[in-house]
Amino acid sequence: MIRLLTRWLMARLRAEAAFVVLLAVAGVGAWLYVGCREARAERDRLRHRLAEICARAGSDAGDGCVRHVAALADFRARTDQLTARTLADALAQHDARARADEAAAREVTAAAQAAAQEMEIADARADHQDLVDRRWTAAVNAVAGLRAPPE
Repeated sequence: MIRLLTRWLMARLRAEAAFVVLLAVAGVGAWLYVGCREARAERDRLRHRLAEICARAGSDAGDGCVRHVAALADFRARTDQLTARTLADALAQHDARARADEAAAREVTAAAQAAAQEMEIADARADHQDLVDRRWTAAVNAVAGLRAPPE
C-alpha cells in the first residue's frame, strides 16, 4: 500500500516538475523581495536618523555633519574626563580637610582632658590648703581655653 502510494506520488512529481520548480523560484523571489524591502526600510530609517542627529547638532547632513557630531562627541568625552578629574580632586581635598579636622579635634580633646585633670588636681590642692593660688588660676584659664597668666 505504501509502495503504491509512493510510486503514485513520484509519478505526479515527475509530471509536474516544471510547476514545482516554478513554485520554488517564486518562493525564493518572494523571500528576496521582502528582504530588499526590509533593507530599504532600514536604510530610510538610518537616513532619517542621520538627518535628525545633524539637525540637533546644528549642521546639514553630509560629511560636515559627521565631523561636527564627532567633534561634539569628543567635546563630551573631554568634558566628562575633566568633570571626573575635578570631582576626584574635590573629594581628595574634602578628605584631607576631614582628616585635618579630625586630628585637630583629637588635639583639642586631649588638651581639654589634660586641662580638666589639671583643674581637678589644682582644685584638690586648693581645698587642702584652703588657698587659691596662681596654679589654680592657670588651671581655670586652661579649662576655659585661655592662656596662663603672665609670671
